[in-house]
Amino acid sequence: LEVPPSVRELRDCAYEGCASLESVALPDRLERVGASAFKGCSSLASVTLPASAARVGDGAFSGCSSLSSVTLPEGLREMGSGAFDGCPVESVTVPASLESTGGGRWWASGPFAGSSLRSATLAEGSARVAPGLFSGCSKLSSVSVPGTVASVGEYAFRGCSGLPASLEVPPSVRELRDCAYEGC
Repeated sequence: LEVPPSVRELRDCAYEGCASLESVALPDRLERVGASAFKGCSSLASVTLPASAARVGDGAFSGCSSLSSVTLPEGLREMGSGAFDGCPVESVTVPASLESTGGGRWWASGPFAGSSLRSATLAEGSARVAPGLFSGCSKLSSVSVPGTVASVGEYAFRGCSGLPASLEVPPSVRELRDCAYEGC
């Protein structure tokens, strides 16, 4: 599937349930992927969001049971709750530009909750671990956090029971927000 270059926003449920969709080429000008936009596209194996993408909605790629490769661009500011729920993605690099996730609320899960995420790297220059970023990632066992991070957001690692007890927090961190490591 090649989304036309004129498209700047994929609305909610745009391609939901397209089980035979194996690949998608997203336009360079795309700014937003709506909630459940690709939900249930069980044959989709990889996705590369363009540099222009600033927002990914709740459950945007949930249930994409073949999605094992995700590339997030620098410039991405927001990822919704359960954006990659049910995806076999095992590692991801989170851009320094990420500010918020749907998982920053006590009742919501993080964008990778329910996925197979085991390893994550925060990009160099990251100033924060966004609220709820890894909330619900029970398989997460390795996180690389650069020395530029000063804040760990609310519920950032909630329920990350796979993290080692010896998790190292960089000395640059000056603020641990409410429930940052709840249930680890």
